[in-house]
Amino acid sequence: MKKKGLIQAIGLVVYITLIATLIYYSNQIFGRVNEFVGPLLFLTLFVVSAMVCSLLMFYEPYQLFAKNKPKEALELVIKTTKYLGVFLLLIIVGLIIGSR
Repeated sequence: MKKKGLIQAIGLVVYITLIATLIYYSNQIFGRVNEFVGPLLFLTLFVVSAMVCSLLMFYEPYQLFAKNKPKEALELVIKTTKYLGVFLLLIIVGLIIGSR
């Protein structure tokens, strides 16, 4: 269970990094977009991203819950959340150290 939580958290961080990279370079990739298309693209990406993150985070726990293993399902969600918290702290520490 511990390893699955780490793998899910790494998958989420990789996906979030890809989306952040896409957003960061969006002007170079897409150029300047008009007033309607920009928010449309952003909101669509936001909704799709929420769905992908939900699948990455909750698909395996859902499968465990469906197999009548609610304790293991909750444990996996908690482990994944803890690992995401650790990654968040590492990113924050990296930003603080990098800004000095």
